[in-house]
Amino acid sequence: MTNNKSENHEQNQKQKKIKWKFEWRNQDWVWLMLILSAIIYFLLTFRLADNIQVVDLFSFISSSVSIALALVAILIALNQSRDNEQLSSTLKTTMAIMNEKLSSVDEKVNKIDPDVLSRVLQQKIDNVITDISRSVKADSGISPEEIEEKYLHELNQLKLDFDSVIENINNTNTVPFLPLYNIGDEVIHKKWGRGTVTDVRGYGDSTEVDIRFDEVGVKRLLAKFAPIMKMG
Repeated sequence: MTNNKSENHEQNQKQKKIKWKFEWRNQDWVWLMLILSAIIYFLLTFRLADNIQVVDLFSFISSSVSIALALVAILIALNQSRDNEQLSSTLKTTMAIMNEKLSSVDEKVNKIDPDVLSRVLQQKIDNVITDISRSVKADSGISPEEIEEKYLHELNQLKLDFDSVIENINNTNTVPFLPLYNIGDEVIHKKWGRGTVTDVRGYGDSTEVDIRFDEVGVKRLLAKFAPIMKMG
């Protein structure tokens, strides 16, 4: 039994050796083809070296291939150069547009008087608070949802009014404002109705007027931006 196992093992080893000897890999075939090609090339070179026509033909083919490769390289370089020029032109145009936009923004920002802007915003906020308070006092049974709806409506109106103020400040074609309000003048407000001017402060675009309204009492407004109109 032991002898049979030993004989089988020896036969398996012999078969593996034979298989290893005759098993070719793809890499081995590639090397074989390269070696054979090199041998054929050297034989042809050796046998045809004395034939001037063959040598000239090989030289012509080599020169043609070199010229073709050079032309391909030139075309690639020209295409890359053209793409670079187009990219550079596009970048220059974009930068010019951005500079123009930034300059326009700088001009508009420089026209805004922070003090006037602050006072306008404060007045708008006071108006929102007054309107909401008046609504709550008029209807003590108002629900939180109704208060929220009123609040959102007033905030949207505040945004529209504020945008209108910014547009007026930045509008270079606007005729300079020359308020002509005097104490005792009757005015009408688009929300609070009729009122009477009780005091006038400042001058020009910064003129402020104190107006007594029947519904909300005395309010101080910037005459240029307030939604009021003189009566009579």
